[in-house]
Amino acid sequence: MAKKLGKLFGAVGNLLAIPDTIDAIKHVTDKTTPIIEKELDRRYEHKQSLIQLDDVHNVPLDYAQTLLESRGFTVLPILAKAHTKYANKRALEVVAMQPRPGKHQPNTLVKLYFVNDEIIEQSQMLKKQTANYLAMLQKNVNQQLDSLKKVKLPLGKKK
Repeated sequence: MAKKLGKLFGAVGNLLAIPDTIDAIKHVTDKTTPIIEKELDRRYEHKQSLIQLDDVHNVPLDYAQTLLESRGFTVLPILAKAHTKYANKRALEVVAMQPRPGKHQPNTLVKLYFVNDEIIEQSQMLKKQTANYLAMLQKNVNQQLDSLKKVKLPLGKKK
């Protein structure tokens, strides 16, 4: 009824329609409040259920595996592939992990990449090969520069 009056009386009618608007807002607020509270509770419980995943890089594999399993994670050890950055590592040492350290759900699968003596040996060979290749490239660049220095360019006067 107030809406009809609002149309009939202009600005005065709009003032009469304000209680209807307030009632509508109150009704919407009353309906949405429990939904919002439930979602906030769910998010809080989710955050409380997360477990801290520690960084276990450069830690012996057996210790890292025992630690993470005792915290509620599922651990999968994986032998890493040879890489120059593993040349100075120790056997059965964790060199990488996935996912990254942080808070995660219980029973999250954590992949621990480790190296053994064979991978360390291959990594050392790769490092030597890379160093030899870089030395050869440097030598070639120096030779090219030396040959360019010997080239005489005609810089005579214009006639």
